Amino acid sequence: MTGLLNERINRAIFRVVTYYKIQINEWGEFAVSNANITEEAIANTMKQLMEETPFDHITTADIINRCGISRKTFYYHFQDKYDLVNWIFSVEVIDGILKNTKIDNLSECYLNLYRYIRDNKTFCTNAINASGQNCFIQFLYGYVDKQINILCKDAINKKILSSDDIKFLIDYYYYAFIGVFKTWINTNMKDSPEVIVKRWVSLVDKNLKHYISAKGADKLNNKVTISS
Repeated sequence: MTGLLNERINRAIFRVVTYYKIQINEWGEFAVSNANITEEAIANTMKQLMEETPFDHITTADIINRCGISRKTFYYHFQDKYDLVNWIFSVEVIDGILKNTKIDNLSECYLNLYRYIRDNKTFCTNAINASGQNCFIQFLYGYVDKQINILCKDAINKKILSSDDIKFLIDYYYYAFIGVFKTWINTNMKDSPEVIVKRWVSLVDKNLKHYISAKGADKLNNKVTISS
C-alpha cells in the first residue's frame, strides 16, 4: 500500500515539475532547471527503491514505473542504474568533499562523508554491497584518485612524486579506505563517525606526509650524488 502511494505521489510531482518551465523570477533570480528537477525526482525514486529492495534486484523498468517517466527520459539523464547511484553520491556528498579537500581539512571532509552514510544507512549499505561493472565500489576509486591528486598537488608540481608514485598512493589508500568503509558498514556502524574519522585521518595525514618527505629526501640525495 505504501509503495503504491509513493508511486502515485512521485508521478504527480514529476508531472507538475516537468510541466512548468521556470527560468527567471520577477526578482531576477534563477530557478532550478527542469533537468535538475527531473534528475532529483529520478534520484529520490531510486533511493526509495533501495530502501526496499537490494540494488542488484532493481531494474531500470522498476525506476521508470515508480517515477512515472518514459525510458527515453531516464536514458536522457542517466546511462543506467549504476550511473544514477553514483550521481546521487556525487551531488549529495562527494563533490562537496572534493571541493573542500585540504590536508588540514580532512577531518571535516570525512566526517561529512561518514555522517551522510550513517544518516542514509540502508541506501548506502545497499550501494556498497552492489556488484557489477561501474558499481559504487568502483566509482569510489575515482573519488580517491581525485583526492590524492589534490592532496599531492604541490609535490607533483615540484616533481617530488612521479606518476608511478601517485598510482601507488591511489591504490594504497583506495583499498585501505574500502576495507575500513565496508567493515564499518558490515559491523552495523558500531563505532561513531567521529571515532572512525579520527583513526583514518591520522593514518592518511602521517603516512602521506612521511611518503612525500622520504621521496623528497631521496631526490635530494640523488642530486648530491650526481653533483659529486
